[in-house]
Amino acid sequence: MAAKGGKGTPHGFGKPGMPSGMPPSTGAIGLPLGGKVGGDGKGTKGLGGDGRKGMPPSTGMPPSTGAPGMPPGMPPSTGAPGMPPSTGKPGMKGYKGKNKGNRYDSVPPSTGAPGVPPSTGKGYDRTGIPGPETGNNNIRYDSMSQQAVQAVQPVDRTSSGLRTSSGIGLTPQGSGRQLPDYRPPPSGHSKIERSQIPSPVNTGLGSNANQAVKFSTDALAPPPSDSLFTVTDAGTASPRFMRSSLYALPGEPDKLRDGGIPFGVIVSPIANVEAGEMKPGVVKAADEGPVRCKRCRAFINPHVEWTQKGRAWLCNMCGVPNRVSDDYFANLDPGGIRTDIDERPELKYGSVEWDVQSCPDLAYGGNSWDAAKPAPVRPMRQLFVIDVSLRSRRAVDGVAQSLTRALEQMAVAYPDNEVAFITYASSVHFYDMTNPTMPVHMAPDVDDMFVPLPFNTCCWMKLSESLDRCRAFVDRLPSMIDAVAEDGCALGAAMRAMELVLDECGGRAMVTYSQLPNMGVGALKPRDDAKTAQTDKEKDVWNPLPGWWTELAFNCAKKQICVDVVAFPTAACDLATVGAVASKTGGQLYLFASFSMSRDGERLAHQMTRNLTRDAGYAGMMIIRCSPGLALNNWAGHFAQNDPQVVDLAGVDCDKTYIAELKHEGKIDPEKTEYVYLQQALLYTRRDGKRRVRVHTLRLQVTSKLSEAFRFADLDTVLALMSRKAVKAILEKGVAQAKEYLSSTCVDILYGYRKFVASPSSAGQLVLPEALKLSPIYSIAIAKSPGLKQTTGTDSHDERVYHLHNLLSMRMADMAPYFYPRLYEIHNIVPACGRHDDETGNFNLPIRQILASNRVNSQGVFLLHDYTTDCVYVWVGERATSRLQQQLFGVRDVCTHETVEGFPQILKDTRSPEDAAPGEDSHRMRWQMASVIEYLRSQRVCSSDGVYLILERRDQMEGVFFQKFVEDKQGTNPALTDYLLTLHRSIQTRMQG
Repeated sequence: MAAKGGKGTPHGFGKPGMPSGMPPSTGAIGLPLGGKVGGDGKGTKGLGGDGRKGMPPSTGMPPSTGAPGMPPGMPPSTGAPGMPPSTGKPGMKGYKGKNKGNRYDSVPPSTGAPGVPPSTGKGYDRTGIPGPETGNNNIRYDSMSQQAVQAVQPVDRTSSGLRTSSGIGLTPQGSGRQLPDYRPPPSGHSKIERSQIPSPVNTGLGSNANQAVKFSTDALAPPPSDSLFTVTDAGTASPRFMRSSLYALPGEPDKLRDGGIPFGVIVSPIANVEAGEMKPGVVKAADEGPVRCKRCRAFINPHVEWTQKGRAWLCNMCGVPNRVSDDYFANLDPGGIRTDIDERPELKYGSVEWDVQSCPDLAYGGNSWDAAKPAPVRPMRQLFVIDVSLRSRRAVDGVAQSLTRALEQMAVAYPDNEVAFITYASSVHFYDMTNPTMPVHMAPDVDDMFVPLPFNTCCWMKLSESLDRCRAFVDRLPSMIDAVAEDGCALGAAMRAMELVLDECGGRAMVTYSQLPNMGVGALKPRDDAKTAQTDKEKDVWNPLPGWWTELAFNCAKKQICVDVVAFPTAACDLATVGAVASKTGGQLYLFASFSMSRDGERLAHQMTRNLTRDAGYAGMMIIRCSPGLALNNWAGHFAQNDPQVVDLAGVDCDKTYIAELKHEGKIDPEKTEYVYLQQALLYTRRDGKRRVRVHTLRLQVTSKLSEAFRFADLDTVLALMSRKAVKAILEKGVAQAKEYLSSTCVDILYGYRKFVASPSSAGQLVLPEALKLSPIYSIAIAKSPGLKQTTGTDSHDERVYHLHNLLSMRMADMAPYFYPRLYEIHNIVPACGRHDDETGNFNLPIRQILASNRVNSQGVFLLHDYTTDCVYVWVGERATSRLQQQLFGVRDVCTHETVEGFPQILKDTRSPEDAAPGEDSHRMRWQMASVIEYLRSQRVCSSDGVYLILERRDQMEGVFFQKFVEDKQGTNPALTDYLLTLHRSIQTRMQG
């Protein structure tokens, strides 16, 4: 049954026009995949769709006649080495800040790099790549109809997105000596034509994306979440707030199971909207509360049906009639629409926020544990708990500089917020901020913590009144290390003090630590044992230890205390146990291994500022209601739960997402029920102290055809469901079981499509549904991601825990580029790249390549934007010509320490040819590269990515670079081509069984 709540209980808090039909399918498009699959010694035909035993030999690319330094197979150039002739057009300018567009529609035609389909200057349409006449039909994916293409315009899966990640503790070191080749050895089925396999690069989602899409929510399929689009709320919630894995839902439970597509929604209740989009309207609730159904407690929304000339309405969630009060009544027009609809956002839009500050029923119950306790309705308090032990010296310097910048911006955004500080080492330190000298009060008993002064009256400072005092205190932090001169880490005692001072009012705390807690309550022993690698015990290290820390986490959640943890370890710090406090309270983990101010300082400042200034709240409760026939199965994310239907959020912010896995609770007849509805409601207190209910209502089409479910499936939500269930599997059962889950889910989807939807085809074909044709490559990319990859004896358990934590709450726009980073050719950069077009506002990026190491040649220069390490890597091949190096870096040989270390500054100092002073060295290609890098970094809202220059076979960071090539074989994870063959065999086994 859908979640319900009784009237007055905290648990119960809680537009027409969509096309009624689905566009017809137009069939399939073939994709060549040559080669036979052996193994039985009998010349198996394998994947030959026409019965042939294999593909004819590839003719390859024509030989190059171009200038030196160009990769084989490139056309001759009349311009700089590695560049096609300039065909740029006037009226373009370089990147100057915020995103104005996306990819490269205006890139001139070229023949492309080896193995890349030729560019036509127009990109591919949404159906992807050439049709069956171009090769063998060994892989086939069914395309959407032209009607569907028009409903969902082509957009770029490779566009902007963001994600935070930890530093890796490495510094690039250019040197004259050669290191081993870090490229993985050649792998994969050699006769499979990789360039024809669907990927984020060679499909319409990755190529034709200059135009930002205008998406109306009454359309069925939303654009990819990492693309550029502007949303118009047409009565159902924006995909920025709610995305469903299925927008056409089979009415019969058996059909849903047959399809194999995971069913659920990803929810980001207070996500930011983009420029040009409307924020959810605020509706002042009456004293008795928002207008809601008397039975299921759903909130009124655009999909209710008005009866009795507007005197009553039928709830779209449960069908029960509800009387309209006199003060809410309005007449209906001839179409049955209220005449005041334009004045009532709750009746016109799918997303709305109710102001419930004056509603007694919603002023209590900040969580499901204590319904009688008043919820906080004051501006959120921010506490800082800072490690000042001797081992934290380098970290404290960075924290002090970052906090100064962050507090200044926080004072502008939230001047009424109050802040306070606690420091600790072997003891815990409190400060009387009412005294001009800010004297310290020590609490040396770390086994029985107490607060030695009246904290509420002596320690809290309002930013609008005491910003200078806050700055003065933060400036003193580095000197406190020597003044205290303590080497221990009483982190448990400091967090107990945090719990005590925020006990009554709730709020948010940011806690830093630099070593394993080793004193007082919560002291821990090292358990990062390399002997557990690849054993059944390794998963225990990724889970928190039961006992004191788990109890603290739940206590903080009950008291509406949200905790962010910032770790600066130089050795194992048991982030799994300490980070459990952040997980249960809805907080964030930040990891800076072997912190370096020069390398990590900017990223730390950016992330602290983002944390303290973004839209956020506390004391929240979230619930999702379903119309008849659907029910909530479970939630996934960072929160605590006392009731399985209710999510308790001590903290919530605009960068967090949550997964609601749904299930059928009975048959839904499409002839009687055209739509089903989901409504998410979040009761919370905003950072500025206002009590609100954020409501999102999502409408889904009901269908009797499984083919419609596949046609309007959403890849992003499917990836979110798969990755978060894989996280659960790895924590409960280990790496092997997580990999097995990912593979079996992918097989379920492809088998369900082939058996129940696809037209009959050769047994040798691997048939892919259009909307989910990238699910195989993302499935293997998820398995190779830092949190889920196969372990080795040298892996950092804290690093893995950090990534697992972030996977459970990752922003929707971050997922695709996180799993499949973006690789660009810099040596082939064309005049249009690195510039905005004045006519369209589009930003043009270089040619993008697939993540296979054989596409990176030693004559080229490549750029990799990696969300897992928050880095932009520029890789220089050892055979790149002197002229190309001069054009890109200003020197004829980059193999010098000064060039490698000074590369970020070289980029900053580069000016466009138009702006350069007479005689100033400013080559166009170098400026274009700098403009592209700055544009990519600007897309990361949550991080400030570092920039590193990597020299082939001369830099240890090259190993990190090639680890991101997810299409190669990595450890026990196969290459993409081998993985596709494995999927195909599994599907064939099921078909035959």
